[in-house]
Amino acid sequence: MERFERQEHLLLRLVEHICVQDDKVEMIALVRRHFQGIYLRIANEHIDRRKAAASMYSLCRMHQVNCKDIIYAFATFAGIKLK
Repeated sequence: MERFERQEHLLLRLVEHICVQDDKVEMIALVRRHFQGIYLRIANEHIDRRKAAASMYSLCRMHQVNCKDIIYAFATFAGIKLK
């Protein structure tokens, strides 16, 4: 989990320094959405309901929830590992 958090932080810093102001907001949203999906799948792998809830909350705030995320979240809350 720490490795992915470091990668996310690195990508966000990279976007801040490289992207043009117009693209910066969109690119930051894409990076955050990608890593929240990864965190949700890791939470499912470890059946960690708290981390799954935090990831789903973050995805809902960004209005980026898809069907796959919902399935992973409900499976985690039910205690079922997917994959």
